[in-house]
Amino acid sequence: MNDDALIRLVLDSRWQNIQKTLVENLNAQILWINNNLDDTIESFDENYHEICRFLRNNPDGLRKCQKSHHTRFQDSKRSNQPALSACYCGLLGFTIPVVSEGKLIGIIGGYIPSSDFPITIEKCAEISNVSKTDIKEIIDLAKGIKHISRAEQRQILRQLSWFAGILPSMIEWSNKVYLITEINNRYKSYMSCLDKVYDQLKQKENIKELLDTVTEKVKLAMSVDASSIYILNQESNELILVSTAGLPDSALGHVIKVGEGIIGYVAQTQSVLTIEDATKDTRALRVVTGSSLKRKIYRSVLSVPLISNDKFIGVIDARTYKTKSWDQSEIDFLMLISKHIADVIQPVEIIKPLLISQMA
Repeated sequence: MNDDALIRLVLDSRWQNIQKTLVENLNAQILWINNNLDDTIESFDENYHEICRFLRNNPDGLRKCQKSHHTRFQDSKRSNQPALSACYCGLLGFTIPVVSEGKLIGIIGGYIPSSDFPITIEKCAEISNVSKTDIKEIIDLAKGIKHISRAEQRQILRQLSWFAGILPSMIEWSNKVYLITEINNRYKSYMSCLDKVYDQLKQKENIKELLDTVTEKVKLAMSVDASSIYILNQESNELILVSTAGLPDSALGHVIKVGEGIIGYVAQTQSVLTIEDATKDTRALRVVTGSSLKRKIYRSVLSVPLISNDKFIGVIDARTYKTKSWDQSEIDFLMLISKHIADVIQPVEIIKPLLISQMA
């Protein structure tokens, strides 16, 4: 979640405007954005100064450059405040903490093409030696680097602090925009799924084709790893897997007793069940199919009973490999799907041939 917030921050149009303001006022160049563990989220290698590029092309120079950045990263992480200090190359490097909901989630790093002290001939020779570059070229570049006073550095720190202060509101806004976009996209996906299912429902010719359409479209609309439908065999009081998008084909026809496992529990209670991590749920029952080397474990499960005219028919579910907290819109959507398909497949004469074919 924190890394996602950092990525959305970079994509926010206001971030681009503020970054432009930093360049125009301080000539400050953003080089990287790391999370609070110092893993890189975004890097802007094209922003490095020419001297930096020379250094970073050499393994020893790259190590010295990275060490300098890491030192400032740690300074900002400890203090939760911007840091400004000289890089190995002589330019001023800075870091800015990124805070969301009162917690440090990352650090922004960059440089200002000015120096704490004038870059001497000795420093140019050292850079030339490390970067394997002609010293004259380094001297020419150093001449264009302005020396700034301590007072000017304090002013820079104040502006960096202002920048750090507006980041939380930017992140909050980016998250809201992202959430609204996600909701809109989900709504469109759900509506598209419902349209296709309704078209199939009108035909009522091939129930197996209908159920296969439902599981396929639900898997796609909900962005889950699998969706399956189990139908109750009333004679044996068992549930039979009749359609799936995501589970192995070899799982079709698998039988689960009412009261057994997650699906059996939903059948027994005839209630919606949401599970964030099935590996920690005592009701979980794995369907053993295929090679154990290729088998994946589904962790989160959303199961909804199929009920028509107060009569239990079966279960439809959605699953993901990763743990997941199911929100109400997802539950409502699957319940809506379950209601419509249950009403269509309710007659026994329609279900029975399907059950016989799956058990064959």
